[in-house]
Amino acid sequence: MPNQKRIIFSWSGGKDSALALWQLLQDDNYVVEALVCSLEGQSLSSSVHQIPLAILQEQAQSIGLPLYTFELMQNLQDYEAQLSKVCNHFKSQGITAIAYGDLSSSGIMPIRQAFFNAQGIEVICPLWGKESNQVMSDFLKSGIKAKIIVAQCTVFDEHIIGKDLDVATVQSFPTEIDLCGELGEYHSIAYAGPLFKENIKIRLKDVMKKSYTIATSTQGECVFEYWQAVL
Repeated sequence: MPNQKRIIFSWSGGKDSALALWQLLQDDNYVVEALVCSLEGQSLSSSVHQIPLAILQEQAQSIGLPLYTFELMQNLQDYEAQLSKVCNHFKSQGITAIAYGDLSSSGIMPIRQAFFNAQGIEVICPLWGKESNQVMSDFLKSGIKAKIIVAQCTVFDEHIIGKDLDVATVQSFPTEIDLCGELGEYHSIAYAGPLFKENIKIRLKDVMKKSYTIATSTQGECVFEYWQAVL
């Protein structure tokens, strides 16, 4: 269609990314040109989700889109500088919009808009405005399959790692958490369903505990502990 908007998609590899991308690929208003993913420079795994580059490449190949990655320092001090380079790279190809799988409960949209609008880039979030319970319902109905690969130690025990994100698992969640994990309670990896031409084989090699020191606006530096899948 002549009026389709060419966009790139910020790919985390998880369930919300997969659902948002699936919706955009079915929307005649958009043409998704590439997946964009930030990597931790030392591990070459995706930021936050810790998905190894090789699996990210498998996901992209199965989806049928090129994967564009950029590396970040461990302290993320170069995040905006590296993201500006990404913007310039795709703007040179005539692409002026980026899509995310963000939910309203994350509250991150104004921050993204402030950064990208200054770069001349529009931000598109197909899941924005929906409550987490609606997004989870849409995910479960979509047929996309995902496994939990990161979980807060204060919320879950280590046995949650590797579980499929299905109705039974969601019903077992503590009632006080965000169903989609938008407050950092858990993260997932999408591996099968209508988004993928071929299923991604996820092999859980081990589960480890990792600690992160994160600066907060209200409590200063806080230590958060997570169960982390080793893939």
